[in-house]
Amino acid sequence: MGKSVITWNSNIDFGNWQRRFLASCLLLIMTGCAAVPQSLELSREPGNLPRRVMLDEVAFFPQVKYQCGPAALATVLSHRNVDVVPESLVEKVYIPERKGSLQIEMVATARSYGKLTYPLENQLKALLAELAAGNPVLVFQNLSFSIWPQWHYAVAVGYDLDNAELILRSGTYREYRLPLATFERTWQRAGQWAYVVMPPGDIPVTATPENYLLAAYDLERAGFNQLALESYRGAAKRWPENSTALMALGNSEYSMGYMAQAQSVFIRVIQRHPEDGSAWNNLAYALAGGGCQQAAVSAVQCASRLAPTDNNIKQSLSEISSMDNSRGASCQVLSCPIEPSSQ
Repeated sequence: MGKSVITWNSNIDFGNWQRRFLASCLLLIMTGCAAVPQSLELSREPGNLPRRVMLDEVAFFPQVKYQCGPAALATVLSHRNVDVVPESLVEKVYIPERKGSLQIEMVATARSYGKLTYPLENQLKALLAELAAGNPVLVFQNLSFSIWPQWHYAVAVGYDLDNAELILRSGTYREYRLPLATFERTWQRAGQWAYVVMPPGDIPVTATPENYLLAAYDLERAGFNQLALESYRGAAKRWPENSTALMALGNSEYSMGYMAQAQSVFIRVIQRHPEDGSAWNNLAYALAGGGCQQAAVSAVQCASRLAPTDNNIKQSLSEISSMDNSRGASCQVLSCPIEPSSQ
């Protein structure tokens, strides 16, 4: 999730010619050569956003030299009730020889504590919307230039649109107020990378079904199957008409051994999309897992009629049809939208 980029030491002792070079570049940036359309638009038309937000309850961990990554990560994790301090994260995310932290390791480490990590859209309005919803945002900045980067992690904890400021836990500052335009530039130069760290089942206010399901799947791949299930349940509640969310939930319920729940979810999909062969196929497995072999055979036969060229369904038909179908006569059998051929 995200490119592998490292933080960089901001305390390098440059030579005189390097100092002159940086001074010239600083003058160039102060003259306003970089466009900041998002911050300007937000100042004029904030939409439904409150004018001011401040998440005072977010913890503050002053940055030790070079270690903005562990400090920022501890900030967002502690907000989600993880008992952690930057020192305990150093070995997990900090690379001494590079004096920095990889983005991919920051995300993976947050996930290793059983939290769902969600990447925000590259829109400043999305970042502010999450703050307005009470979610601190882990951000990545380039405080220098593309040709001479100075990477930095911080945590956005508030904003003030009247003064056009973003408020950060940053470095050794508990409440660092940065002009929105300046933040937008430094954020753009770092690829507009931003994440929220959420309890499983809680959904970011700006989340899309596709990206949230991917984040839940990442949690599942990390071995947190029950927590991933909670996330899928949250997705199905948030987007009850989304078949992808329902199928993901049904598969998760099935993998956890909750056959009745899986059957119920797949039936919901079939009721909305009766000609979905995959839903019939998955329902067949959930029925078989629940001891409803006769109903399972009927369901997989329906799936085969709906998708006769699907090799996975062909395999399912062979597998489920070979099961003992003497049991489960009392299980519900749904009507297939395609009747068996009379030939």
